[in-house]
Amino acid sequence: RSADDSAPMPTSLEEVVALLEARGETLFAARLRAGVHVVRFAPGRIEFRAAEGAPRDLAARLGKELGALTGRRWIVSVSGAPGAPTIEEACQAAERAQCEEAATHPLVRAALDLFPGSEIVAVRPVAPGHAPDTAPDNEDTE
Repeated sequence: RSADDSAPMPTSLEEVVALLEARGETLFAARLRAGVHVVRFAPGRIEFRAAEGAPRDLAARLGKELGALTGRRWIVSVSGAPGAPTIEEACQAAERAQCEEAATHPLVRAALDLFPGSEIVAVRPVAPGHAPDTAPDNEDTE
C-alpha cells in the first residue's frame, strides 16, 4: 500500500473537521464549523460560500490543510451560491428540533404548563430503564 492509499479521503466537511480536530487543529476546525456553507463537496474538490466574518484566507488554508491531510491536491473555491447551512447552524437546528419534539411529550407539556414562562434549553439522552414514560412495577397489585 502506498502512502496515498492509506491517507484519509474525507467525503464531507464534517469529516474534514473531525480530521483537523484529531490533528489538534481545533481553532481552524471551529472556523470551518462556523464559516463554511458547502455548495459542492467531492473528494479533491470543495466549493463553498464563506459566512460573514470568515477569514479571507479560508479557502487557501483549507486547500493547504487538506493537501497535508490527504497527500492529494485539493481545489477549493469560493462561490456566491447560498450553499448548505454551516455545521454550527445545522447543529443548532437539530437541537431546536429536539426541544420542539420533547415539548410534545405529555410529561414535558405538563411541566411547561405548570411553570408558565419555562422553556426547554437542552435535551439529553435518558439511560435505559429510566425513561420518564416507563411506569414503575407495582408489586402490590391484587
